[in-house]
Amino acid sequence: MKRSKKSPYSEMILLYGIDRDGAQGRAIDAICQEMKIPVKHLTEDDLDTNVGKLAEMSILQESQTTQEETVPPLPAMILRGFTNRRIDELLNNMRECDAGYIPLKAVITEVNRYWTLKLLLCNLAQERAQLESRRAN
Repeated sequence: MKRSKKSPYSEMILLYGIDRDGAQGRAIDAICQEMKIPVKHLTEDDLDTNVGKLAEMSILQESQTTQEETVPPLPAMILRGFTNRRIDELLNNMRECDAGYIPLKAVITEVNRYWTLKLLLCNLAQERAQLESRRAN
């Protein structure tokens, strides 16, 4: 089994499009509190901000952005500093607690940390659409 590389950053979850006070937001916050994972709720005001900056990572490069105007109206969960084992544990806990489905998920990488939140969300939605079209065929 392949071991995941340990990140120099501690775990953090960025949530976009999930109401903190709604049932899903409260369920995820409770799971994360139990797992001792900080959660940051993002809003439309964060769309033009660098993902690494939102995740409190040092940034030494200009943000990469998109001209695309429309951000997908889908909730997203972005993970910083997770091992594969901890991702599995988080997703299992979310399933067990009926925390609801989050269609867009990403791990912050050396590449996407320089993207704006808008660019990351647009890329995730595009990848999701490609996967769904392959399943339909």
